[in-house]
Amino acid sequence: MDFLEKFKKLLESQPTYALRSVNNKNSDYVHCLSFSKDSYMCFVGYKCEDSYYCYYPNTLKDCSDTYHCVKCELCYECTFCERCYNCDYCAECVGSRDLKFCYDLKSCSDCFGCAGLRQKSFHIFNKPYEKEEYEQKIEELKEMTSEEILAKVEKLRLKVPQIASVQLNAENCTGDHIYNSKNCHNCYSMKDVEDAANSYHIVDKSKDIYDTECMTGELLYECSIGYDLYNCNFCWQCGSTKDAEFCVRVFNSHHMFGCVGVNHGKYMILNESYSEGMWRKEMRKIKEELKKAGQYNNWLPEVLELD
Repeated sequence: MDFLEKFKKLLESQPTYALRSVNNKNSDYVHCLSFSKDSYMCFVGYKCEDSYYCYYPNTLKDCSDTYHCVKCELCYECTFCERCYNCDYCAECVGSRDLKFCYDLKSCSDCFGCAGLRQKSFHIFNKPYEKEEYEQKIEELKEMTSEEILAKVEKLRLKVPQIASVQLNAENCTGDHIYNSKNCHNCYSMKDVEDAANSYHIVDKSKDIYDTECMTGELLYECSIGYDLYNCNFCWQCGSTKDAEFCVRVFNSHHMFGCVGVNHGKYMILNESYSEGMWRKEMRKIKEELKKAGQYNNWLPEVLELD
């Protein structure tokens, strides 16, 4: 029986979980969420507090029904917003507060139904007002339905330049929704990342990453859904681990090869412990066999037909 057959047998013998929750407090029905508290129905996220029904959240507080929002507070029904406060029904807004039904606003406050504004305040449908008049108009707008408001905003969007690639403080990057990063190519939903390619949803000061998604760490290749990895290849749902390859659900470990469901492990192959010298010798032998068979560069679900 070769390595991959042994690995598949090991994987099928290990228990799995319906929901993955890491270092969360009072957060029920969350999946792939970590370091959060008092949150509910949040998925594939990081550092949430008092938030509900959020997808791809990153450092949110008191937010609900958001998608791909970063460092936001008191936001509802927002998409791809960053550093926003008290905003509702907004998309592509950054560094703003007290917005309603807005699209692509940067460093703005107290705006309603606006599109494409920069460093503006007290605007309604892109028209400026004095503060007192603005507040009066807002009260009048409460009689409009959401459909009517969104229809007017859509007309405004047709009159302002449309962003081909959303990038902020990004250097030498290609892709979309890239923030505070450099040297990222064909990357999407990236923040604080350096030297990456063909990757998606990488956050929290990660670097040297290729073909990876929903992950934080350094020196990663073909890793998916995890956190705090270093020098890892072909790892799935792992965390706080370094020097690992072909691992699934391995945490707080180092020097692991072909392991499944291990916590606080070291120098292990197929969940068996080795001395450091024997581990390195056996690991090199297995890698040579995989390379010779053309299987070393394949991602686990492709090789093993995992879900």
